[in-house]
Amino acid sequence: EAGLYWIERHLGVGISASEYRSSSNDGLATVSAPNRWAEWMNLEQRGSLSDRVFLSHHSNAGGGAARGVLGLANGNNNPATATPNQFRLAELLASEINDDMEAAESAGLLEHPWSFRTFLVLDRTDLEFGEINNLFINDEFDATIVERAFHDNRQDAELMRGPRVNEQMAASTTQGLVRYFREVDGGRTPLAFAPPRVAGVAAVANADGSVTVSWDAPTASSFGGDAPSGYIVFASSNGLGFDAGTPIEDADARSFTIPAPALPEGTRYFRVAAANGGGRGPWSSVVAARPRVRGTFGPNVLIVDGFDRLDRFQNVREPFGPGGIDRVRPRLSNSFDYAVQAAESVEEFSTAVAISTAANERVIDGSIALEDADVVVWILGEESSIERTFDNEEQAIVEAYLASGGHLFVSGSEIGWDLERQGNGAAFLASTLSTDFLFDDAQTYFASGTAGGPFEGISVNFDFGTRFYDVDFPDVLAPLGSAESAMTYPTGGSAGIARAPSVFFGGLVLFGFPFETILDPSAREAIMRRSLAFFGFAADCTADFELDGAVDVADLGLFLLALDRGDAAADITLPIGPAPDFGDLVEFQARLADCLP
Repeated sequence: EAGLYWIERHLGVGISASEYRSSSNDGLATVSAPNRWAEWMNLEQRGSLSDRVFLSHHSNAGGGAARGVLGLANGNNNPATATPNQFRLAELLASEINDDMEAAESAGLLEHPWSFRTFLVLDRTDLEFGEINNLFINDEFDATIVERAFHDNRQDAELMRGPRVNEQMAASTTQGLVRYFREVDGGRTPLAFAPPRVAGVAAVANADGSVTVSWDAPTASSFGGDAPSGYIVFASSNGLGFDAGTPIEDADARSFTIPAPALPEGTRYFRVAAANGGGRGPWSSVVAARPRVRGTFGPNVLIVDGFDRLDRFQNVREPFGPGGIDRVRPRLSNSFDYAVQAAESVEEFSTAVAISTAANERVIDGSIALEDADVVVWILGEESSIERTFDNEEQAIVEAYLASGGHLFVSGSEIGWDLERQGNGAAFLASTLSTDFLFDDAQTYFASGTAGGPFEGISVNFDFGTRFYDVDFPDVLAPLGSAESAMTYPTGGSAGIARAPSVFFGGLVLFGFPFETILDPSAREAIMRRSLAFFGFAADCTADFELDGAVDVADLGLFLLALDRGDAAADITLPIGPAPDFGDLVEFQARLADCLP
């Protein structure tokens, strides 16, 4: 869309069209509209040229063979059309992007090799670029256009459609601007770059009611950013709106504990960012935690976030002309906050449940143990063979966990495709997960509970790109061994597999589509409620008489002592009798039975 139209949508009352429009022809007017509008908006009386900059990102074209980045400058024909430091601004930005993309390629982060250019600034001899023309800017700020790559070259075009490439170009642009401002303001701008994204985040609900948020330190690099000097932990009550954050001014910090008195009731959500003199780095994935309410006993649930993938194949596709176009909108590919949907659904099961979250890397390195959880909810989204759903280490960890009696709830649209079709764990899928992969695409966005199964009567529709992301390849599955079909597609085949707990394995629920993309929250809650019940847990448990976070024989012993003494603590059926009696014993025994799976 022409920038001219965006300007016209933002006009205030009484602003003359001459402030932004050079012609009645929209095509011609669009060329210089952005910098004319920026010049009009700029309050040049405050500060100086070194306090502001005009930057535009374009894609290039040049016959299909040319590749790489260019910064644009004016002045070959008319020196008055160049802003004071235009050539240097173009050179710094193009050099930073060029060097950083080459370094990112060396680190194995690019789909295609980057085309490293030695000629980085273009000042054409046949024209002056209208969008960065100083005749309209009037020395108020420097300006350049970054031609980030060539859209008529296949490799460049595919790179530009990659969300992580766009993120890197944005970071590199920021670093180039830091270098520019440092040069033009006499060195007052610190030569410091914000740190990379924090990974390996976890939030653990502790027995004393506190929550510990922990993380892995980001690795500094020439393209990713400088090392952190500290961190910021952000908190939220819903996983969407976060507070201003709690700063931790310690470069060596790897965790932060929020004591029980400082935690509001209910599930809390957290994300972490690294910080230094160059600013704050990108936010981490969102994690959830909910300490168990004292005096209750329910399942300890660990959410494992294994959905790391973000590439151009997940882009939103929109019809255009004879084919279609990609819209690079990462939030509709992977928003890295799907612990929210999982935690909300678990929370609805019972006030007695405890919730923790960990990145799958923390499970692999052993710092978070599955054995500490009664139930593991493993998020795999659209993780595919590119990033791997379960690698060899994860397969061994999950197999051991299930063999020890732990219960697993796992969902994702590429699990069977990766493990069986791509040969990355066919035996694990068949024996440990009791599942056979049939087809890569169910060709539907609907599923319903199988008659007689744990989800009978529940129907769901999962997202096609309206709110979460497009589940365009849901796996078609079949049960193996003692497992049963739990949900089916209207097009045929199983959408979900369930295996009841036994003396050999813990319970298993596996979906061939991502759980978080179920559009109706009540359907998600119903599925999670049925799953936890299928694993043998009761929604309400109030038999933790000694309030130690566990229900065992000690609770029964203490209750019987209190009952024998006539203590008021044993009068748990207050509406029935004025003092502890046989009815209280019956009630406590019933609660005890509900607490034990």
